[in-house]
Amino acid sequence: MATLQEGSQGDEVKVLQEALVAQGYYVGSVDGVFGIKTGVALGYFQSCNNLAIDGVAGPQVFELLGIGSGAQPGSVEMTLPAADARISNFVYDVEVNASTETDVRVVVWFQTGGEQIHAEESVHVPANGNATASIEIPESLRDAEAEVHTTALAFLPGQNEHPADQKASHFWVDKI
Repeated sequence: MATLQEGSQGDEVKVLQEALVAQGYYVGSVDGVFGIKTGVALGYFQSCNNLAIDGVAGPQVFELLGIGSGAQPGSVEMTLPAADARISNFVYDVEVNASTETDVRVVVWFQTGGEQIHAEESVHVPANGNATASIEIPESLRDAEAEVHTTALAFLPGQNEHPADQKASHFWVDKI
């Protein structure tokens, strides 16, 4: 894929926008036009993934989003609940997809205010299938009166330093 930035247009921008929507960073229309909303979403993605916040989508961004030449066969991809979702059952469901049969350890970091805590679950994912990691929201966050930010990491067996996938999102706890 070509490097994309504000002013870029076309199918590659649509692919970028769709990947940012799927990971909860972009809420605008997928129109193939790299405008201000796409730039803001990309900047948010870059900040959540410890990248330089320059508003330019290049090889690192494509690899982390799992698009273009950075997407590898046998890869693992997570889908988080929609950004701004209201979670009412104190379970944060992360869908894990894989092209080959594997076990995946999903670690979710929850942060609100000054508190940061994590929870994890391992799931078995069939080839070309998916599984759901149901992560219980830590009890200390269940009465949160603020937005809860999440960072989810997927690790393959024997892999503890470099996640196979990483996503970020946020939600509100619904106390009803």
